[in-house]
Amino acid sequence: MNSKPFFMGRIARLNYFVSSVLTGIAAWLCTTALSLAVGWATGIIGFLIVFIVSGFLGLSLVVRRCHDLGWSGWWALLMIIPFVNIVFAPILLFKRGMEVSNAYGLVPSAEVAIWPTLFPRRPTAGISSMPAS
Repeated sequence: MNSKPFFMGRIARLNYFVSSVLTGIAAWLCTTALSLAVGWATGIIGFLIVFIVSGFLGLSLVVRRCHDLGWSGWWALLMIIPFVNIVFAPILLFKRGMEVSNAYGLVPSAEVAIWPTLFPRRPTAGISSMPAS
């Protein structure tokens, strides 16, 4: 399981794709449910909350994908520039990551692990786990 905070570490292409799609679907389902439950006018606050949370998760995925390519996470800001993001998104999706460890971490696992990808655990200072007997 990934023990890195949201904007640290690396993420493989498949995990990036699946996590991005699932984040988008979850955001769409939440906003649709909110609009049906409370109406469009009063659901705007809920929509903004969903938008902020899904944006945070999406940004986290893009930063970690940049790290897998050996780039600084600041390159993720290209995703907010119109038309540039259309070119940058397929690069993130299709360009193979570095096949060796880099400054951002070890080579990510090829297996799809959605929950730890979207919600990495924070490192806990001073607490160590007991070895299994």
